[in-house]
Amino acid sequence: MRLFHYLFLSLVGELATNRPVQAQRVETTLPVFNQQRQRITESGMFTVTAWGAGNLIANGLSLKNASGSNKAFYQMNMAWGAVDLLLGGVGLLGNRRAKTDLSVYESLEEQQKIEKIFLVNAGLDVAYVTGGFYLRERAKAQEKNSERNEGYGRSLVLQGGFLLLFDGAMYAVHRAHFKRNKGFWQRLEVAGSGVGVKVNF
Repeated sequence: MRLFHYLFLSLVGELATNRPVQAQRVETTLPVFNQQRQRITESGMFTVTAWGAGNLIANGLSLKNASGSNKAFYQMNMAWGAVDLLLGGVGLLGNRRAKTDLSVYESLEEQQKIEKIFLVNAGLDVAYVTGGFYLRERAKAQEKNSERNEGYGRSLVLQGGFLLLFDGAMYAVHRAHFKRNKGFWQRLEVAGSGVGVKVNF
């Protein structure tokens, strides 16, 4: 659980350290804004990767002498750890290849897309946690596979709970990053065309 607290507090720290963009021109400000978005995402992917690696190591060691529901708990945690490690690694590679020299509309599109991804994921996380509680209740009601259901249920509650906090925090940090640059976005106009860029907050 210390790993959980450390990773989550590190992620939330992005919200406090992320600073608004002060540049005045679109051609210089947009790349900086996009770079900041990428740094936030990179911090998140590092968090998921570390969580996955920590799950594999800690639960792998605990599995050696485990039995009953604890064995199922550690096994499921290791499975989640492998998935998190893979997704985090792929996310890091994809984020580093992402472009920062985007237009105004492309930047807004990318910002909205990343916010929507974490918001949708948070909804899925609620389903994981709910499924975990369901398995635990089923373990109490049915003797068959009760230890497995109890162990898997505990794991789903833990892993889903972590991901819910993670995705919620990532959405909040990305949204705050956008809002902290509110003045910049409200000043934006397409040069020479007289067409304004309307952004809702």
